[in-house]
Amino acid sequence: MHVAVLRRVVGTTVKEVLVGPFDPSDELGPTALSTSRIVEGAEMTMDIVLQSASRSITLAGTASAPWSGLCSRCAVHVSGDLTVPLDELFVEKVGEDDDVYRIVDDAIDVGPAGREALIVGLPLLPLCQPNCQGLCPSCGIDRNEASCSCAAPKDDRWAALDGLRSLGEEA
Repeated sequence: MHVAVLRRVVGTTVKEVLVGPFDPSDELGPTALSTSRIVEGAEMTMDIVLQSASRSITLAGTASAPWSGLCSRCAVHVSGDLTVPLDELFVEKVGEDDDVYRIVDDAIDVGPAGREALIVGLPLLPLCQPNCQGLCPSCGIDRNEASCSCAAPKDDRWAALDGLRSLGEEA
């Protein structure tokens, strides 16, 4: 995106809505099938406001794209639209430790900022529904669709706490 006109007067703002491929070089695919990911071939929409400052440009707005994954409790397919906030800085010169993007030849590339924010915003443990019951650890039945008569497995590491529970019942 060319920003020479924007940079002429400090404080100038420009509102843009940009739509383009989320992963144009096809290199951001998931490493595992169970991880949340932006849908392959999806379009990313960025609704942004750019504002010029002295030797820099600020970007504020949102990035959105469709995502998909597996429910972390029952392993059914889940999907939705992800919208994340953007608040970035573009500068002429970047130091080694700076966490900003570069202005090169009066142009900025806002795509990497949107892609990074969307990847970070993906749900780590997505759920098909907020009260998902998950799978029974004994028989594997989906507890959202049916119930089973399996008893919860005993964990010997908590046996000492079971003793405290029985003391509380006596009182």
